Amino acid sequence: MNIEIFCTNYNQAPEALQWEIAALLDKIWPDSAFRAGKLLLTHRPELNAQSVLCRCGERLVGYAGVVQKTVRIGESNFIAAGLSCVASDPDWRGRGVGKRIVRSATQWVQGQPQIDLGVFTCHPTLSGFYRMAGGWQVQPQAVLLGSEDPEGLSSKSLGVDVLMRPFSKIATENWDWIRRATIQLALPVGDFW
Repeated sequence: MNIEIFCTNYNQAPEALQWEIAALLDKIWPDSAFRAGKLLLTHRPELNAQSVLCRCGERLVGYAGVVQKTVRIGESNFIAAGLSCVASDPDWRGRGVGKRIVRSATQWVQGQPQIDLGVFTCHPTLSGFYRMAGGWQVQPQAVLLGSEDPEGLSSKSLGVDVLMRPFSKIATENWDWIRRATIQLALPVGDFW
């Protein structure tokens, strides 16, 4: 089994690759990637997603996006990165594809000097997997807000765990209060990360 991992900027990826990513994600989350035969973008362009792809030969068997955004925590702004759309082909589960994708995506984040912290959410049953695969820790006191709008989504309303890691010196020095904070993503109402 010859598995290859590579990265590319999602916004600059050829349309054929975006379709291939969408087809993989549609296997896991049907109707999430296509509407009436039209490709729905996997990541909002302003989130400057980095795509981490896993191939076995010509077949795409795993994917993760790393989205990036300046977020507000208290009175300070930080550049945050989060894992998004982490997926492995159902036919390839149990072969370490997911672990390799998460590890590679995490390593990519670690190599970006502009990123202060990593933060994303997952279903509570997956928290152990992310801890083992990428060193991500659940921060039970942290809350992610999609938007300030009363109709906006939040980690609490969705019942998901918030996973975080500090990467920059400033985030590491302030980690005690950051990991307990409410983090404003400032996304359109209905969007979440």
